[in-house]
Amino acid sequence: MAQQPLLTSDEAQKLTHLTQEVKDPQQMVKLAEAIFELAVLRGASDVHLEPYETEAQVRFRIDGALQDVITIP
Repeated sequence: MAQQPLLTSDEAQKLTHLTQEVKDPQQMVKLAEAIFELAVLRGASDVHLEPYETEAQVRFRIDGALQDVITIP
């Protein structure tokens, strides 16, 4: 059985748009709210924000497995 994508195309587009507009604290809050809302909708038990030198990776733990959600530049 093929695994369904974690994000719908609309959700992916919304998060991508929000990541491109993170220039001030208010935009960061909107991005965080969107990430946590999506985590709840997907039934994630936890949310991982993994910072790297030039980006951050967002992952959800769903049914015991970490799944990539989005990379924030």
